Amino acid sequence: MARSQAIDLPCSEAIELAITEYGALEPESKVHDLALLSGGFSRQMYEAQVSNALGESQPIVICVRTADSILASSLELEYALYGYLRSEGIAIPRVFGKNADRDNALGGEFYVMEKLAGAAPNVWRFSDRRQLEENWNESRSIAIDMADSLAKIHLTDVGSLARVITPRSFKEVVAFWRNSYDSSQPNIDPIVDEAYEWLLQREPEPVPDRLVHGDFRIGNCLIEDGHLSAVLDWELAYLGDPRFDLGYLALSYSAGKLFRSGSWLMGGFAEQQWFWDRYMVATGIEVNAEVIRTFSVLSALMLIANLSSSINSFVNRGSRDLRMLWSRLPIISLRQDLIHMMDWP
Repeated sequence: MARSQAIDLPCSEAIELAITEYGALEPESKVHDLALLSGGFSRQMYEAQVSNALGESQPIVICVRTADSILASSLELEYALYGYLRSEGIAIPRVFGKNADRDNALGGEFYVMEKLAGAAPNVWRFSDRRQLEENWNESRSIAIDMADSLAKIHLTDVGSLARVITPRSFKEVVAFWRNSYDSSQPNIDPIVDEAYEWLLQREPEPVPDRLVHGDFRIGNCLIEDGHLSAVLDWELAYLGDPRFDLGYLALSYSAGKLFRSGSWLMGGFAEQQWFWDRYMVATGIEVNAEVIRTFSVLSALMLIANLSSSINSFVNRGSRDLRMLWSRLPIISLRQDLIHMMDWP
C-alpha cells in the first residue's frame, strides 16, 4: 500500500488515546504524518509515525471500520484475533490499542497495529506476477512460506479460539453469503442462483473445525526479501472447514485473472499439486480435487457477494469511493468461472 494523501492531525488525538490506554505509547509521544493509504475496500487504512520525547520514531498502521464498510464483520473480533494469533506464532503484526467509539475524527471504530516490513504483491500487475514466477522457478521460498503459513493457521488451537470466533457449518457459510448477495443485488442472476443450489447438492463430508482465514491469498500477505513477513486482512476469518482457503486459492481470480488469464501458478506463486502435497504433509488434512472445486465455487460466490455489496455501497449508501464501481468488472469474470467450474455446457 502506498500513501495517497495527508490527513488533518486532529485525527491523531484519538489514535494517541487508544495506544496510551493500551500502554504502547511512551510519555510525551506524539502521532504525526498521518496519511490515507491506497487499497483496502472493507476497511479504511492509514499510516502514521509515532515519535517519543527523544525524537525516535516508528511507523504504525490504523485500521478503521467506517459507516459505509461493505462488511458487517466485527472489528472487535478482528482485533482480538490479531492478539491471539500473535501469541500462537503466526506471522502477524502486533496490535497497539483500539477505539470502539465510532464518533471520532477517523469516522469509525479502529485499532492500531505495527507496520511490518514488506509489500503485498498485486497479481493483476504483470511485473509482480513475473517476480513471483521467478521466485517459483528459483528458490520457491515464497511458495514454501505460504504453504507452511496456511498449515500453521489451520493447525491453530481452536479450543481457545472458540472464545473469539463462532463456528460456521458449510450450510451456514453458504447461507451467509447468499443472504449477503440477496440483500445487495435487486435482480436475480440465474447463474449465481443456480450456483448456490449446486453447492447445496455437493455438501462435503464434514471435517473437524479449523481456523479459516477466509481471504488467504498473496495480495493479503507482506513479502520481504523473498519471504513472507505477515499475513493480513483477517476480517473474514471464522471456524469451519479449512478447505475453503484451499478452494479460494485455487480460483483463477487469486492468480490475477480478470478479462485475461493471470499467472499459470496457483494464487500466482506455486504449482497447485506441489502446494497441496506440502500442505497435506504439514497438516494431515486430505486434499480432494472435487471437494476443492466445491469450495472454489463457494469462494467465487463469496467474492461476487462482496463485490455486489461494493456496488450497492456506492449506488445506495452514499459511498464516494469510485473503486466500488470497479467491482462490476471482476463479477463478469467470476460468472464465467462459475459456469466452467460447474461443468455447464
